[in-house]
Amino acid sequence: MRRLPIYFLVDTCLSMSGKPIEMVENCINEVIKNIKGNLQALETNVVNIISFGNNKITYLEEYKSVPEISFQKFNCSGFSNINYGLEAVKDDYNKNFIKTTAELKGDWKPMLFVFSGIAASSKIDNSLIDFFEKKFSHGYIDYIESSVCQEFENISDKANYTFIVTSENEFTKSSFENYFTNVFSYEDVDSFVYKFNSFL
Repeated sequence: MRRLPIYFLVDTCLSMSGKPIEMVENCINEVIKNIKGNLQALETNVVNIISFGNNKITYLEEYKSVPEISFQKFNCSGFSNINYGLEAVKDDYNKNFIKTTAELKGDWKPMLFVFSGIAASSKIDNSLIDFFEKKFSHGYIDYIESSVCQEFENISDKANYTFIVTSENEFTKSSFENYFTNVFSYEDVDSFVYKFNSFL
């Protein structure tokens, strides 16, 4: 059966400790709980949870079906490196994603949710942006509220199944908006779950 891979990439640097990482845990765990009640999602969704902090990558869940996923908690330490985390998703995709061929219907194109409450400390590598534009793009998204992504008239399909989920801090949000179209907050869990459901 064709799978729909969903990646949760979580920044676990020291600055995310306390309330920020608790909010992220709540968002991810509520979404997983929600998916477990969706029969169609249970059949097709596979979940990948990867954390990055202090240049250390941890694969908590790797292409697991939703019933196999357990409650998620994260330990925070060290510094943030968004490029390091995105590179881990790229590597995992290249390792596990089943591509469509003449003989086989492969996986659905994946979705990526990047959770980070601090502004990107280094420029995001153009080669990674290019990778996500090509591999995680489903075409023009017309169902996200304009309040989330601004006006749509001039928005391309740039990495549009890559979602940055961050704090309400305007400086932090704008730092990610330089690279990605879809940037919104993890600070309202119910709102996040509602938006997530609209993406499936």
